Amino acid sequence: MPNSPRDGRFELEFRPMKLSDNLTDAARLIYQTDDYIYPALFGSVQTAETVLPEVIRRGESCFRPDRFFAAVSGGRMAGLIYYIRRDFKWDAGLFLKAFQEHGIAVPEHFYSAASAYFEKTQRDTGALKGIYILNVCVDSAMRNQGVGTGLLSAFSGRYPSEPISLHVLSDNTAAIRLYQKFGFHIRKETTGYSPVPPHPRCYLMEKESC
Repeated sequence: MPNSPRDGRFELEFRPMKLSDNLTDAARLIYQTDDYIYPALFGSVQTAETVLPEVIRRGESCFRPDRFFAAVSGGRMAGLIYYIRRDFKWDAGLFLKAFQEHGIAVPEHFYSAASAYFEKTQRDTGALKGIYILNVCVDSAMRNQGVGTGLLSAFSGRYPSEPISLHVLSDNTAAIRLYQKFGFHIRKETTGYSPVPPHPRCYLMEKESC
C-alpha cells in the first residue's frame, strides 16, 4: 500500500515487515523508541543492532517477524509498529545465547528488564483481548512528516474488528494526541518500567473494535 506523507518528498509503503527488510534499521528504531526498556535490555544501540536482527530471524521469541508492521521508504525503515497477542512468549535464553556468541557482556540491567518488563508482559497477556501495541517507532530523521499518522492509519485499517491497546508516557502529549485521533481513549494511569527510580508515569490507552 504505497502512500505519500503530506510534504510529498518521499514515498512510503505500509505493510508487514519482511525478513528481507533492513532488520538493523528495525533494531535501531526499537531501541530508540523509549529511554528505559531497550537501553536496559541491550545496554547500547550497537548491541541491539547486533543481537535483535538475529533473534527476529530465528522467529522463536516474542520478537517474531510477523509481529512487526513497517513503513518503508527507499528500502529503509521509516517507522515500525511492534505488537503482540495472547501468544506472547519471552525467552531470555535466546538473548543470552546471542550475547555469548558475539562476545558481548550481558548488559547491566538486562535481568531487570527481563523480569520486571518482559516476564510481566507475558503474564499480563493471558487476559489480553485483541492486540497490544508495544512500540510505535518513527525514524528521528522522518518525524513530523506524517509517517506516524500513516503507520497507525494503515495498521488500524488492517485490524478494524479488533480492540487495540497500548501504553504511552503521560508526558508524551504529541503521541497521546495522535492516538486520540485514531480513537484511543485514556483508561487509567499506570507506573512504567525503569531499571532505577524514578519510574515513569504512563497511560493505558484503548481503542474499541469497530
